[in-house]
Amino acid sequence: MRPAFVLAIAMAGQVLAQQAPPPDRAYPPARMAVVTTFVDGVTRYDLVSEKPASMWTPQFPHVPASMLPPGSVAYRALNIWRQAVDDRVHVKVSLLSGPLMHDEQPVRELMIARGERVRVSELRAFGVEPIVLSLADTEPMTPFLPTVISVAPELEISAVELLSAPYPGYRVRVRNVSTRTVATFHVQSYHGADKAMSAVKAGTHGLPAMAPGGSYSFDMNLTSGRRVGDGPVSPRPVDIIHIDGVVWADGESLGANNGASVAIPSDAGQRLMLERALAALRSAEHEPATAAVLLDHVRHAFEALSIDGNRLPATQNAMRATRMAILNDLNFFAGDRSLAHDTETVKRWIAATIQRYEAWMKLLTHPNGSMLLDDDERNAIRAWEEYRAMSGSADPAGGFDESAAAADQVGERIRQQPFGMLGEPAGHRADRVGGDERGAALMLHVRPEDQGQQPLLG
Repeated sequence: MRPAFVLAIAMAGQVLAQQAPPPDRAYPPARMAVVTTFVDGVTRYDLVSEKPASMWTPQFPHVPASMLPPGSVAYRALNIWRQAVDDRVHVKVSLLSGPLMHDEQPVRELMIARGERVRVSELRAFGVEPIVLSLADTEPMTPFLPTVISVAPELEISAVELLSAPYPGYRVRVRNVSTRTVATFHVQSYHGADKAMSAVKAGTHGLPAMAPGGSYSFDMNLTSGRRVGDGPVSPRPVDIIHIDGVVWADGESLGANNGASVAIPSDAGQRLMLERALAALRSAEHEPATAAVLLDHVRHAFEALSIDGNRLPATQNAMRATRMAILNDLNFFAGDRSLAHDTETVKRWIAATIQRYEAWMKLLTHPNGSMLLDDDERNAIRAWEEYRAMSGSADPAGGFDESAAAADQVGERIRQQPFGMLGEPAGHRADRVGGDERGAALMLHVRPEDQGQQPLLG
């Protein structure tokens, strides 16, 4: 049987950088830190400001497996989102699971005030030992300038600036002095000899990071710290920022690179094609026409979706695969002899498809996108998966849809690529200090989390 409708979502583990980071609004410097205390005595400190941030770690004490019911989910990472609100801190605790840690289970949402110690006992229900959350003051600091180096002499470090708000950190400017185009590059920072934060930097919308002679700026914020006794928390500066890998637009690479080097441009390709498909569907949704004219309108628009020649190869490949999946959807519906295909049914299909594609876009755009879906979007995805699963591998008209088969094969190849996790996992040291941007899955097989159901076209 052909697989149920699969949304192969390429998501970057780190926030996709802009060509030149836009300045933050006037956030004040961080004055507090969230203190997370584990039952084994390990404590970590994460600075918090009015600008939301989150951290995740795969190292945390578990409840013994013998105490859990059979079939319990094996959660692989603890995720803590935080934001300062006046003199308190808004915190969301969740757990991540799945082979690529793409499934998120909310555990508790709370507000913490100075002097409070809040025990998150709800974690035990998910097989995780409780943590205790509290707040501590931070010590304002201006970090010293780190050493910034590049594995590729063609990537010249042209400037390094210090940042102070909302978090202390660094802004690095890189210039491409070669005659070749840079697709992406990988950045690894160090505390002494220990690895700290890492990220893949790329251009926006599937465009290269740097053309020959071009420049690229990125920020690296210091959001975790240390504490001596009962004193304030002090952010821990990095000593070295190393551009340790580069992928050129012609496909050649140098140094350390991971799956995100391909996933970020692929993600952009899916977004570009979905945006164009959504524009076509919205145009047809309110068109006063017969069912045949509406389907013809949508088909011509989908077949005309273009592949941009100026995008990176990985972006172009993702655009082709997404266009095939979109045409697959249309062909599957149009060939279903069990449906009347009158104007009302076609318009309901268009509305349901818009909901599914909007949900797909959310999942592509936000690392925690599954938590942003509303009930209609979740149910639209669920209904379509069930509809496709019940219909089998042959197209409903009695033949085999070659374009649909090709889209399934491309989607399956994308979904199964052995890229592994993005970046360096947080918590590789005893103090569980890691990066502040959670490593989301490269490929996400979307499954709605709620149990609500509704008919596919109703």
